[in-house]
Amino acid sequence: FDFDQVGAVVMDEFHSFNDPERGIVWEFSLGLLPQHVRTLLLSATVGNAVEFLHWLRTEHGRDLELVHSSERKVPLTFQWVGDEFLADHVEKMCEGDEEERKTPALIFCFNRNRCWDIADQLRGRRLLDEAQRTALLAALKNYDLSEGAGPKLKQLLQRGVGVHHAGVLPKYRRIVEELFQQKLLAVTVCTETLAAGINLPARSVVLPELVKGARDRRRLIDPSSAHQMFGRAGRPQYDTQGYVFVLAHEDDVRIARWKEKYDQIPDDTKDPALLKKKKQLKKKMPKRRENETYWNEEQFNKLKDAPPGKLVSRGPLPWRLLAHMLDASPEVEPIRRLVARRLLSGKARERAQQDLEDMLLTLWRAGYVELEPTPPPEAFEVQRPHDTGIDREQTSWEFSAKQETSSDTSAPAIDYRPERAVPTDQLWKLELFRSVNPLFGVFLVNLLGVADPHERLQAMEAVLEFPFSVGPCVRVPGYDELPLGSLAKERLDPLLLQLGLALPDQLTGT
Repeated sequence: FDFDQVGAVVMDEFHSFNDPERGIVWEFSLGLLPQHVRTLLLSATVGNAVEFLHWLRTEHGRDLELVHSSERKVPLTFQWVGDEFLADHVEKMCEGDEEERKTPALIFCFNRNRCWDIADQLRGRRLLDEAQRTALLAALKNYDLSEGAGPKLKQLLQRGVGVHHAGVLPKYRRIVEELFQQKLLAVTVCTETLAAGINLPARSVVLPELVKGARDRRRLIDPSSAHQMFGRAGRPQYDTQGYVFVLAHEDDVRIARWKEKYDQIPDDTKDPALLKKKKQLKKKMPKRRENETYWNEEQFNKLKDAPPGKLVSRGPLPWRLLAHMLDASPEVEPIRRLVARRLLSGKARERAQQDLEDMLLTLWRAGYVELEPTPPPEAFEVQRPHDTGIDREQTSWEFSAKQETSSDTSAPAIDYRPERAVPTDQLWKLELFRSVNPLFGVFLVNLLGVADPHERLQAMEAVLEFPFSVGPCVRVPGYDELPLGSLAKERLDPLLLQLGLALPDQLTGT
């Protein structure tokens, strides 16, 4: 690509700099731009704009002017809903004529299964009037939804409910987007990734919950994520007002409804029937569950008023990106400079630099590059924990924890810094893998020739995303149902025995 022909680069949704997985691509893309290229960075949620501009000026020599505005074309109204269940509230939002309705609405969830669950809750509700339904059914005749989740999605779409997340086929996501943009759907249930850049503005945004994460470590969402979702409410071309509704936990709604009934009976009543009813109500008082995570109106207000999150370098250097940069130029020093300029604390920068040296040695040991000058003999012996290269990519919290870990707990670093990493004829393979660790991908591919069909299927499954909720439903078949294949017998089992990682009876199932 010839940057001599480029005068300016515009980066929209630049808060993606904070993304644990993709943020480093934004960061390095900005850092690698030639100095003559002017830049325009656009974002609605940056909490440290002045600090970020100072970092750009001192580390990258880019002098940008800050243009700041807090004005919204469509003002937002925020409402805490503490006494209604989601389906009841959404049905109320759909009442009235076009001016009175609070739809179309986006309902944000934090996992894919929850999207389908909520969509099913809404399927039997009256969300469309006859004119809307007639127009929607006519539009649906133009689409083929016969494959995969298509039939299930079609049933929901016919009732004015869309589902949009990364697990839905792209062609079906586009159908949902088109119908929503045409104002034919009352609601679309989606994950928060939709708030990151897809242009689906709505009149209202609904958040059924304010916590996310695995069941045993659910946490309140961060202000930047919340503001991204809030900001989807209000369409400049249609609305004069946008609406954000945040609902209480279902348990708290039950408690609020119970309390309303209980308080209607005076404490000093002498009526025997009322006294009996109050006693019965007290016995049926709903309670919060012990291991459940809840949220409240105060937390909602703090999120609403909180400043946007600060931009900071997140995530490790991906193997594929490193391979791409080395393929473009074997010189290591420019990559070192990029890593040294990351928006990190001093110790974290030092650790990131050492990680780069470790990764280069890993690529050399695996035969992907030739290092110049040649590494010393001890480079074969000293390995850091991830030097095998076939572990999964680190998550953001693992990377952050690693940056804070004392170097005393790590293996000693080798006093060696290569000047060049010249690609071999194997490096190109690493750039073929997008959604998995490329070193692990190549490792698997090299084994598939020996594997039988069942083992190949298992190898493919090993690189798929595994939803947390699916784990308890998976049953591992025994040897009587799934006998050992050629890969296990000829390659893996002998290696496990050689390394002392397993005993013979453990491998045969006897």
